[in-house]
Amino acid sequence: MALANMTQEETNLENRKQCKRIAEELEEYVNGEIYRCPECGQHCNVEEEENENGDTVYKCSCGCITEYEPEQLGLYDWTEDILDIEYRCGSDKELRSVQIMVTCGGPNIYVDTATKQVELYWWGDRASYPISYDAAAALDEWAEEYWSCL
Repeated sequence: MALANMTQEETNLENRKQCKRIAEELEEYVNGEIYRCPECGQHCNVEEEENENGDTVYKCSCGCITEYEPEQLGLYDWTEDILDIEYRCGSDKELRSVQIMVTCGGPNIYVDTATKQVELYWWGDRASYPISYDAAAALDEWAEEYWSCL
């Protein structure tokens, strides 16, 4: 459905779905549920199975089936594509939280560890979806390490 033909309610639902997708993707990376496919290099979910010969094969959500074990990915891999980071520090110069920009230009989407949400802004529209405490803590830990390297 074209965005111009959507009602406000449909737009709100679509925006929330985008936030939910990013929150779920972040959670999968934090929990180590994403792998790099050894055949095509895509980041995907993997199921381990036995083939008819009793050998272990890996079925990737990208569609590849391989006998080579996929590389498990983590939060550092998720952060490779972030666009900007806003660091929030207290008067004691300790890092309090971060706001990470994951998309911009329509819509702008951030992951905010203070509010523990994925937040979307697009003209006057807003949407959000919660992230877990563990995901927010992992992002804060990553950001603190990254900040110390700057």
